[in-house]
Amino acid sequence: MTSQKNIDTALTRRSWMVLATSTLAACGGGGGPGNLTARLPGTGGTGIFQGSISGFGSVIVNGVAYDNSKAIMRMNDVVVSQDVLRLGMVATVQASRVAGTAIGTASSIDVWTIAQGLVSDLDVGAGKFKVAGMTILTSAATWLYAATANTPLANGQYVSVWGLQADEEGEQWTASCV
Repeated sequence: MTSQKNIDTALTRRSWMVLATSTLAACGGGGGPGNLTARLPGTGGTGIFQGSISGFGSVIVNGVAYDNSKAIMRMNDVVVSQDVLRLGMVATVQASRVAGTAIGTASSIDVWTIAQGLVSDLDVGAGKFKVAGMTILTSAATWLYAATANTPLANGQYVSVWGLQADEEGEQWTASCV
């Protein structure tokens, strides 16, 4: 008789969300590996819109200000308040939009980390490091909350990373927020 191993459903869901995020990014609006925006349907109506957070007041994603006063906001499937969200985090927004405007009303906003763990193989000059076996690419556009001028990113440091897949194999990820 074979035994079944318990599956961590949170990890499984996170893996599926990363896959879905990467798939949406691959389909969304052109650009290259650095393109951190994707949206469905993309013009007015109700749908799912995705991209990195670029502002607050409401939550601004892809240049659209989403009223989030009645939205449920989650980080890694845990309900949070807006003050936990940061610029650069990749967000999936369930919302309605008025066609031809940059205004929407969000019913939910979800952000998921692509990796959490200890930094290894840090190469500051090349703008990359590894977390949980994944190569994370950074650029001048990456929000580095885990590092400051006085305490730069370091091997062995625990970080959470938000971003999108940078290659077809899923070996490299472009970080929008660390």
